[in-house]
Amino acid sequence: MSQTEGLDPSGAEITITGTDYNTAYANAHGRGKAGVYVQIGWLDSTWRPSAGAPSSARNNAYQRWVKEDPTAGLYLQWTETSSTRADFSWTVTIDKATLDAKTRAGATLAVFTVGAGGAVQADNELAVPIAFHDTTTKLAVSQTTGLDPAGATITVTGTNYDPSAVGLHGPSAGQAAGVYAQIGWLDTNWRPSQGADSGTRSNAYTAWVQGTNETAPYLRWTINPYGLADFSWTVTIDKATLDAKARTGATLAVFTVGAGGVIQAGNELSVPIAFTVPSTGGGGDVEPTPALTAGSLSWGVKASFRSYVTGPIAHGAITTTGASSVLGAYVFPQAAAAQLANGLGTVAYSGSVRFTGHDGILDLRLSDPQVRIDSATSGTLLLRVNGGAPVAFASLALGSGTKTTDATGAVRYANVPASLTSAGSGAFSFEGSTFYPAGTALDPVTFLVGSANSAPSGTVVVASATKKTSNGPAATPPATTGITLSDGEPVEGGDVTAEADGFQPNESGILVVIYSTPTVLAENVTADASGRVSWSGTLPRGLTGQHTLTFQGSVDRGIVLDIAAASELQCTVSDAKLVWGFKESFRAYIDGSIANGEWTTEGGVSYATPSFTWTGGTGGADADGALDVQYAGSVRFTGHGGVLDTTIANPRVVIDGDRAVLLLDVTGTTQAGEAVSQTAVEFAELDLAGVEGTTDGDTVTWSDVPATLRAAGAAAFGTYPEGEALDPVTITATVESGCASESPAPTATATDDELAPEPTAAEGWPVWATVLIVALLVAAIIAALVIILVRRRRA
Repeated sequence: MSQTEGLDPSGAEITITGTDYNTAYANAHGRGKAGVYVQIGWLDSTWRPSAGAPSSARNNAYQRWVKEDPTAGLYLQWTETSSTRADFSWTVTIDKATLDAKTRAGATLAVFTVGAGGAVQADNELAVPIAFHDTTTKLAVSQTTGLDPAGATITVTGTNYDPSAVGLHGPSAGQAAGVYAQIGWLDTNWRPSQGADSGTRSNAYTAWVQGTNETAPYLRWTINPYGLADFSWTVTIDKATLDAKARTGATLAVFTVGAGGVIQAGNELSVPIAFTVPSTGGGGDVEPTPALTAGSLSWGVKASFRSYVTGPIAHGAITTTGASSVLGAYVFPQAAAAQLANGLGTVAYSGSVRFTGHDGILDLRLSDPQVRIDSATSGTLLLRVNGGAPVAFASLALGSGTKTTDATGAVRYANVPASLTSAGSGAFSFEGSTFYPAGTALDPVTFLVGSANSAPSGTVVVASATKKTSNGPAATPPATTGITLSDGEPVEGGDVTAEADGFQPNESGILVVIYSTPTVLAENVTADASGRVSWSGTLPRGLTGQHTLTFQGSVDRGIVLDIAAASELQCTVSDAKLVWGFKESFRAYIDGSIANGEWTTEGGVSYATPSFTWTGGTGGADADGALDVQYAGSVRFTGHGGVLDTTIANPRVVIDGDRAVLLLDVTGTTQAGEAVSQTAVEFAELDLAGVEGTTDGDTVTWSDVPATLRAAGAAAFGTYPEGEALDPVTITATVESGCASESPAPTATATDDELAPEPTAAEGWPVWATVLIVALLVAAIIAALVIILVRRRRA
C-alpha cells in the first residue's frame, strides 16, 4: 500500500500492490484460472471465506477482478512470475463519503483480497487496514484544571474548523466569517445553533479567528491540507477578571462560536476550565472547584432481550451486582477518574448485570462497562463478557445523542444510539448460532463523565420469569366470547373452571385476566396438544356485578360474567386489628443505599419496627368460621428518586372455609416504573392450617399466619413472583355477643340431645368456638362407642 493512514477524505489516490499470489486455482464457472478480487471496503472481525464466513461479513465500494486474461472494465491483469505465482498493481482514487455509505457497525475499513471465480483461496485472503484523516472539529486547551488564580498562561488549539461561512457584516462581509474564540461563562443551553441568544454566554477574553486579518483582536487561522482551518491562541488569564463576568449556575469554559454574524453549528465547541483555590482546612492545600458531579452509565442492553429472558420461553431472571435498576435500565457507577485528553479517551464504570434462563443453558454476565470516546461523533462501549477481558461490545453514535455540561464541568451524553459489534454479537450466541448479528440496534446509552461514584452492594433480582414483562394484560377486554364455564353461577370469592379452544398446541404463557380494571389471575397457563385451555381458580373477593374473564395468548378468548355477591355473614365484627410487616427484605431494600427511599403511613396506620398496624377494622363472621373484615389506611413506598412510588391500602381479610386471603388496593408505579391502579387485589394467601386461634372474651386472635404472594398480587406489585413469602400476619377481631341466636340449630338424635344441646353463645365466647367444641365432643363419643362395640365383638 502506498498510504494506509491520514488519507484525504475528499479524495486520495493510493496504489495497491500484490506480490506472489497463488494462481493455481481453477475457475469454477468457466475455463481458465479463477483469479482474485481486490476490494476496498469493510470487514467483520471474522471475514475469511476459508473460515466459513459468509459474503455478508465483508462489503466493498471499490473492486477489481485480477486475472490472467482481462478484456476491459472491472478486470485487472496480473503479471505472472511463475506457473503458479503472480504480482499485480492497482492505482485507484477513493473518498471517505463513498466508503462510509457502505459502513457497518463494528467493521474495519481495509483493502483486502479474496478468491474469485467461485474458488475459496485461503492463502490469497489478505487484508490491510486503512484510515482517513480525522477531520472532526476539535478544541483543546493546554491546561484545564488547577489554573493559578493570579495568572495562568494557556494555549487554545482549534483543529479542522469549517472555514466556509461568509461574513454578513463588518470587516468580514463577503469574506470568511471566522469564529470567536472566547474564555468566559456558559449556561447549560448556550449554543446559537439551538436558539440560544448571546445572554447565555459571557466572556472576559476574546479573539476573532479568521483567514485574513491577524492584528489584535484578530487571530489568523491556517488552512490545512484537507481544506479545514487550524488555529492556536496563547493567552494569560486570571480568576478575578473572569469572576467579574460570572453568573449563577454558569460554567467557566473556553469556547468558540460563529463570527461575522453567521451561526455555525459545527464550530460551536467548549472545554470547561477551573482555577484552584486555597482549602478551608488551613493546611495550604489546593483543590479544584467546583467538585465534579458523580458519574454513572445507564443502559438497558436490549429491551427485547430482557423480555425474552424473563418470558415464557427462557423462563429466566435478570440480576444486578454493584449496579441498580431504574425504568428498565441498569445504572453503573463511575469507577475512577476519567482518562481523557482533549475530550477523548476512556471512562470506566463498575458493576454487572446477569441474564440467566433455559435452566442454566443461558448465562450471560456483562460487567465493568467502559466508554471510549474516539471522536466528537463516535465512541465504543467495552464490556467484560462472563468475566473475560474487555471487548468492543457496541459502537456509539455520540454525534446523534445529546451532549451537555453541568455547572461542575461534568459532561453528560444522553440517548446515544448503540449498535452491536461483531465481538458483541458473539456474546449472544449458542453452539455457533448467533442470536443478534453485528449491526443490531441496542438500547441507547446515557453516561455522565464525572467523578468516581460509590457502587451499591449486594445482588438484586430485577426481573424474573414469574413476573410478566413482555406479555402484560390488555387495558380493556380483548374478547368477550369463546370461554365456557363448567361450574354453576359465579360468586365473588367462589371457584370457577373455564375452558376455551383455538390456542397453539402446547402454547404456554397464557394470561388469565378479569376486568373491568385488569386483574391478572394467572400468568402461565398452558394449552394442551389440541390447543385447548382449561383453568380452575377463584374469583376475587369484592368483585360483583358484570365483569369479563379473558384468556390472552396467541389468540384472545372471553366471557362476560354476572358475579353474585357472597352471602352476608350473620355476626358483626368490630375493633379488628391487622399487624403486618409486609416484607422485611423489601423494607430493607427501600431503606437501603440502592433505592434510597422511605415509607409513609396515612389514615390511622402506624409503624413500629418491624410491623405496620391497621386498627378499627369492621365486618362480619358466622358460626361456620367465616370471617370478612375491612380495614382503612395506606402505606406508601417510594424510592429511586421517585421512580418507585407504590401505595398499598385498605386491606381486607377474608376467611371462607379452608381458604383465607388478604386483599389490597395497589396504586402508583412499580419498581420497574410501570403504572398500576387496582382495587381489592387478592394480594396474599394466608395459611391457617398450622395456626390455632386464641380467645379473650369476645376477641379471637390468629397470630403469625404465614402469607405468600398470589398471582394477582405479583402482577400488581411488580417486584416479586407468585408464591414469594411475605411477612406473617396477625389478625385480631371482636365478635358481637349473642350473635349465635341467629344461627340455625343443628339436627341431633334424642340420644345426642343431652350431649349436644342447641348451640348458644355464652357470654364472651365466639359462636364458632362453641360449635367446634360440640363437634369434637360428638366425635369423641362416637369413637368411644366404636371402641366398646369392637371390644364386645372380640369378647
